[in-house]
Amino acid sequence: RRVGLCQSHETPVTVSRVNQKFAFIECRDAEMANKALNMNGVPFLGAILKVSRPSKYEGPMIPARTWQELTGQSLPQDAVMDSSAEQKLQKELFVGNTTPEMTGQMITEFLGNAMMQVGLNVMPGNPITACRVSGKFAFIELRTPQEATNALNLNNIPFMGASLRVSRPSKYNGPIEAHGNWEDILAKYMSGELQLPSQGGA
Repeated sequence: RRVGLCQSHETPVTVSRVNQKFAFIECRDAEMANKALNMNGVPFLGAILKVSRPSKYEGPMIPARTWQELTGQSLPQDAVMDSSAEQKLQKELFVGNTTPEMTGQMITEFLGNAMMQVGLNVMPGNPITACRVSGKFAFIELRTPQEATNALNLNNIPFMGASLRVSRPSKYNGPIEAHGNWEDILAKYMSGELQLPSQGGA
């Protein structure tokens, strides 16, 4: 209504089904569904919502703008829209040398807390959004590419008797960033020397 995609008296969304990390909405008609695609990138409760057709959609591809293009607003700093597998790779890291006792939740909480302890996160809260564990290794997904880059400094962090190896996944083909390991970062943090791009450092 605010940006004129529908009239003030209209009810554009008739049904909403919410899951843990995604939702489906049903619009009043096909025309309204087409207009709703322009909501892609709208900020909501600190997140940037991705609005797109469901994977089963087989109809015509209707051109649409993003919320930022529609309103002239810019994305919040460090906010990223999950629009492609390439962007997902920029936020995913490989964690090696895990043990069978380590669960996804344990790894998420431990590494997330470590990042927050030394300021590797760029916004409040645990920067790790997902963790997939497979025997002797795991994959973690970060909120933003910058936090994924910062998390490379967790390499060799000790956890439950093991030194975790944190690196880019083999499919990653982006730029290779210089980073330290956990011992380096912790020492710099304790001495006050730690400077990260997200904190205005080089």
